[in-house]
Amino acid sequence: MAAMVKVNSFAMKLFDHLIEEKAQLEVKVLASRFDASVCDDFRDYMDGLWSPGLEKITLDLSTVQFIDSSGVGALIGVQKRLGRGSVSLRGVTGHVANVIKLLRLQREFALID
Repeated sequence: MAAMVKVNSFAMKLFDHLIEEKAQLEVKVLASRFDASVCDDFRDYMDGLWSPGLEKITLDLSTVQFIDSSGVGALIGVQKRLGRGSVSLRGVTGHVANVIKLLRLQREFALID
């Protein structure tokens, strides 16, 4: 059974969790811009879903068309908090893919089509 997550209604429009199990979580970022305007809500949303024993997180960025340094920082923050687990990025295209490659973040995150 999925856990209840307390988030404000604005954040509910920006993110959605697709899979929520003890060891695995998949979150879809619904915002077209992953920038400073949504990062605080993203962190709060992720905090609400976090559970002990979490080992794998997939972030679906297929609707994200733009990412800035704040968005990149939020992604890195998820990876740091998870520690030894794996964070995958799904649906990375266009500008977001260029930023990921430019910063060589494909070393830190598995990229999934």
